[in-house]
Amino acid sequence: MIAIKSMTINLNSNKVKIKLLNLLFFFILFSPAVFQKIKIAIILPLLFLVILEILNSKRVNIHPHIFWWIIIYIFTNLFFLVKGTHDNFNVFIQLFPSKILWPILYMLILIIATGNLKHFNLRRIFIL
Repeated sequence: MIAIKSMTINLNSNKVKIKLLNLLFFFILFSPAVFQKIKIAIILPLLFLVILEILNSKRVNIHPHIFWWIIIYIFTNLFFLVKGTHDNFNVFIQLFPSKILWPILYMLILIIATGNLKHFNLRRIFIL
Protein backbone atom coordinates (compact mmCIF):
# COMPACT_ATOMS: atom_id res chain seq x y z
CA MET A 1 0.00 0.00 0.00
CA ILE A 2 2.84 2.39 0.81
CA ALA A 3 4.57 1.68 -2.51
CA ILE A 4 1.34 2.44 -4.35
CA LYS A 5 0.98 5.77 -2.54
CA SER A 6 4.56 6.80 -3.30
CA MET A 7 4.05 5.75 -6.94
CA THR A 8 0.93 7.92 -7.19
CA ILE A 9 2.69 10.84 -5.56
CA ASN A 10 5.58 10.38 -7.99
CA LEU A 11 3.20 10.23 -10.98
CA ASN A 12 1.34 13.31 -9.77
CA SER A 13 4.59 15.22 -9.25
CA ASN A 14 5.67 14.23 -12.77
CA LYS A 15 2.40 15.60 -14.16
CA VAL A 16 2.89 18.83 -12.23
CA LYS A 17 6.50 19.04 -13.43
CA ILE A 18 5.41 18.57 -17.04
CA LYS A 19 2.79 21.31 -16.75
CA LEU A 20 5.27 23.70 -15.10
CA LEU A 21 7.98 22.89 -17.65
CA ASN A 22 5.59 23.47 -20.54
CA LEU A 23 4.57 26.81 -19.07
CA LEU A 24 8.19 27.77 -18.44
CA PHE A 25 9.23 26.84 -21.99
CA PHE A 26 6.36 28.91 -23.35
CA PHE A 27 7.50 31.97 -21.40
CA ILE A 28 11.14 31.39 -22.39
CA LEU A 29 10.18 31.30 -26.07
CA PHE A 30 7.46 33.95 -25.92
CA SER A 31 9.33 36.52 -23.85
CA PRO A 32 12.96 35.63 -23.17
CA ALA A 33 13.88 38.88 -21.40
CA VAL A 34 10.62 39.98 -19.75
CA PHE A 35 8.11 38.51 -17.28
CA GLN A 36 10.93 37.52 -14.94
CA LYS A 37 8.61 37.50 -11.90
CA ILE A 38 6.24 35.08 -13.62
CA LYS A 39 9.16 32.83 -14.57
CA ILE A 40 10.41 32.88 -10.98
CA ALA A 41 6.91 31.94 -9.80
CA ILE A 42 7.07 28.94 -12.15
CA ILE A 43 10.67 28.03 -11.32
CA LEU A 44 10.24 28.01 -7.52
CA PRO A 45 7.72 25.12 -7.34
CA LEU A 46 9.69 23.33 -10.04
CA LEU A 47 12.87 23.78 -8.02
CA PHE A 48 11.06 22.49 -4.93
CA LEU A 49 9.96 19.35 -6.82
CA VAL A 50 13.47 18.80 -8.17
CA ILE A 51 15.01 19.17 -4.71
CA LEU A 52 12.49 16.71 -3.27
CA GLU A 53 13.28 14.29 -6.07
CA ILE A 54 17.03 14.61 -5.42
CA LEU A 55 16.53 14.11 -1.68
CA ASN A 56 14.33 11.05 -2.23
CA SER A 57 16.62 9.36 -4.76
CA LYS A 58 19.87 10.66 -3.18
CA ARG A 59 21.34 11.37 -6.63
CA VAL A 60 21.32 14.12 -9.24
CA ASN A 61 20.06 12.94 -12.57
CA ILE A 62 22.57 14.66 -14.88
CA HIS A 63 25.18 13.09 -17.11
CA PRO A 64 28.78 14.15 -16.30
CA HIS A 65 29.39 15.31 -19.90
CA ILE A 66 26.37 17.60 -19.75
CA PHE A 67 27.50 18.90 -16.37
CA TRP A 68 30.94 19.79 -17.75
CA TRP A 69 29.43 21.46 -20.83
CA ILE A 70 27.35 23.63 -18.48
CA ILE A 71 30.44 24.53 -16.45
CA ILE A 72 32.41 25.41 -19.62
CA TYR A 73 29.47 27.50 -20.91
CA ILE A 74 29.19 29.40 -17.62
CA PHE A 75 32.91 30.15 -17.39
CA THR A 76 33.11 31.16 -21.06
CA ASN A 77 30.20 33.58 -20.59
CA LEU A 78 31.73 34.88 -17.38
CA PHE A 79 35.15 35.36 -19.01
CA PHE A 80 33.79 37.36 -21.95
CA LEU A 81 31.45 39.33 -19.71
CA VAL A 82 34.34 40.34 -17.45
CA LYS A 83 36.56 41.05 -20.48
CA GLY A 84 33.89 43.17 -22.15
CA THR A 85 32.92 45.13 -19.06
CA HIS A 86 36.25 45.43 -17.24
CA ASP A 87 35.97 49.22 -17.04
CA ASN A 88 32.27 49.48 -16.25
CA PHE A 89 30.99 47.53 -13.24
CA ASN A 90 27.44 48.89 -13.71
CA VAL A 91 27.19 47.23 -17.12
CA PHE A 92 28.52 43.98 -15.62
CA ILE A 93 25.81 44.06 -12.94
CA GLN A 94 23.18 44.82 -15.57
CA LEU A 95 24.25 41.97 -17.89
CA PHE A 96 25.08 39.36 -15.22
CA PRO A 97 21.52 38.04 -14.77
CA SER A 98 20.82 37.58 -18.48
CA LYS A 99 24.27 36.22 -19.40
CA ILE A 100 25.14 34.11 -16.34
CA LEU A 101 22.35 33.69 -13.79
CA TRP A 102 19.37 32.86 -16.01
CA PRO A 103 21.29 30.40 -18.24
CA ILE A 104 22.53 28.56 -15.12
CA LEU A 105 19.03 28.43 -13.69
CA TYR A 106 17.41 27.38 -16.96
CA MET A 107 19.96 24.70 -17.76
CA LEU A 108 20.07 23.13 -14.33
CA ILE A 109 16.34 23.26 -13.68
CA LEU A 110 15.35 22.05 -17.14
CA ILE A 111 17.97 19.32 -17.43
CA ILE A 112 17.49 17.89 -13.96
CA ALA A 113 13.69 18.22 -14.02
CA THR A 114 13.36 16.36 -17.32
CA GLY A 115 15.88 13.65 -16.42
CA ASN A 116 13.31 11.21 -15.02
CA LEU A 117 10.47 11.98 -17.40
CA LYS A 118 9.73 9.40 -20.06
CA HIS A 119 7.42 11.61 -22.12
CA PHE A 120 8.25 15.26 -22.48
CA ASN A 121 6.81 16.58 -25.71
CA LEU A 122 7.29 20.21 -26.74
CA ARG A 123 5.42 20.11 -30.06
CA ARG A 124 2.31 21.84 -28.71
CA ILE A 125 4.39 24.65 -27.24
CA PHE A 126 6.27 25.27 -30.49
CA ILE A 127 3.00 25.34 -32.44
CA LEU A 128 1.46 27.76 -29.96
